[in-house]
Amino acid sequence: MVYHSNYLAFAERARSELLRELGFGLRQLVEEFDLVWVVRAASARYRRPAFLDDWLVVESRYRRCSPLRFAFAQRIKREDALLAVIDIDLAAVSSRGRPLRRLPAVVAKALDAVRFENEDGETKPHSLYSRVGGGTANTSTQLRAVKPGEGSR
Repeated sequence: MVYHSNYLAFAERARSELLRELGFGLRQLVEEFDLVWVVRAASARYRRPAFLDDWLVVESRYRRCSPLRFAFAQRIKREDALLAVIDIDLAAVSSRGRPLRRLPAVVAKALDAVRFENEDGETKPHSLYSRVGGGTANTSTQLRAVKPGEGSR
């Protein structure tokens, strides 16, 4: 069985991979823009356990709450079974923890472009496939970004 705190790590990895897919690694955000994301609030609701060697999907939906705050609703699934729901409220600050005046325009534009809203205004999820496992007590993940409409495993 996968330990409960690993679900938060899976969700964080999915958010990091979303940024990387947009062209912004976490180190690059610090070095080029003096930007880091901090967690303002987090909650997790666990529904079913994951097991080693499960293929998991992390679906991430987000909305901008303010120019510097984002709320992520992330669902961790195995096939059609919902395993956990993670809600994260993030804020963008400087690497010294000071508030930013605004997101760099290139970062804001990239984030706004990937919201995956359909014509009804519904936000489609950004999904990542994650294989949990290996057969040891340690878990590892291999993530691959998948845009809505692509096939699943």
